[in-house]
Amino acid sequence: MDAREKALERVKRLIAKGEEMAPVTDFISFDIGGIQAEAAGWRAQAGTLLIDLCGSNSVYTQHFWHLTKEYESNESIRTGAAILKSLREDIENGYMQTYRQRVVDELWEDLFEQANNLLIEDSTAATTAAAVVAGAALENGLRELAKVQGVTLGTKEDLSTLTGKLANSETVSRLEQKQLVAMADVRNAAAHGEVERFGQDDVAKLIRDARDFLAKHAT
Repeated sequence: MDAREKALERVKRLIAKGEEMAPVTDFISFDIGGIQAEAAGWRAQAGTLLIDLCGSNSVYTQHFWHLTKEYESNESIRTGAAILKSLREDIENGYMQTYRQRVVDELWEDLFEQANNLLIEDSTAATTAAAVVAGAALENGLRELAKVQGVTLGTKEDLSTLTGKLANSETVSRLEQKQLVAMADVRNAAAHGEVERFGQDDVAKLIRDARDFLAKHAT
C-alpha cells in the first residue's frame, strides 16, 4: 500500500466513523446522547489527518476546524464528514499530494539547485561538491521512498544498499536499479575524492537522472 492508498484509507475510515456517530435522519444532541467525548476525539483525529495531508493553512483544514468547532450535535460532524468526502474525491482523482511530500520535494529541489549552481563554477572542487550534494538528495529521496513503501531500513545503508533493497522489494525495476548504481558510483567517487573517475558531464547527468527519478517516484 503506497502513501496515496494509506491516506485514502484513513480518510475513508474517518468518514465512516463520523457518519456512524451522526446519522442523517434526525438532529441529535451529543450532550444528551452521551457521545460528546467521542465526537471530540473524532474531530481531533480528522483535524490531525487534514494537517498531515494538506497543511494547517489549507482551505480544507481551515474550513474543517471552523465548521466543526461546535460539536455538540450531529450537524457539525456531518459537515466535517462532508469536507472529508470532498478530500477523498480529490485524492481518488489524483489531485492531492501530501503536505509532507510537498515539503520533501521542495527540499530535494533546493539541493539539486545547489548542485547545479556548484557545477556552473567549473572547478574540480565545485564539481566534486555538486556530485556529493546531488547524491545526498538522491539518498534522502530513496530513504523516503523506502519508508512510504514499507521497506525496512537501518540507519547506515548507503546508496548501493538502499538501491538493492528497493529492487528486491520490487519498488524499483532492475533497469532503474542499474541506473541508480551508476549514479551511486559518481557520488561515491566524489565523496572519496577520486576526481579522476568523473567529470562535469558525469555530474550533470547525475543531477538530471536523480532529479528525474525522484520526480517519477514522488507520489
